[in-house]
Amino acid sequence: MDLTPQALCGRMNSDGAVQFMEAALTKTLRETVGPPLTAQEAAWLAPFPRVLLQDSSQIEVNEALTEAFKGSGGNASTASVKIDFSYDVKNERAEHIAIRQGTDSDQGFATDVLARVRKGGLVWRNRFD
Repeated sequence: MDLTPQALCGRMNSDGAVQFMEAALTKTLRETVGPPLTAQEAAWLAPFPRVLLQDSSQIEVNEALTEAFKGSGGNASTASVKIDFSYDVKNERAEHIAIRQGTDSDQGFATDVLARVRKGGLVWRNRFD
């Protein structure tokens, strides 16, 4: 069975795929970070109604997917995917996930998170190089 880049993109961006990725990343964070924050550890978070951790990762994929997921090319792959993920620390749940082509600007992720910030909230972003 042949799978076109457009069909793969549609499957990766389907509601089920997004829910699966959110659940997998949330479970991984819970197991990696350990038990919920203690009262002392959470004290510095108290002033904030919500605390978001945000990160973006880029993954090179098979070059057959170049049409749907453009990469940088050159010494890098011609096909790559960027995954943007935000985690709500205080509520211990995935807040947002986006899957985009590798050439999309990381500045766009910053704009996206600004649209979801609530008054008094704290966003802790990984530095993008």
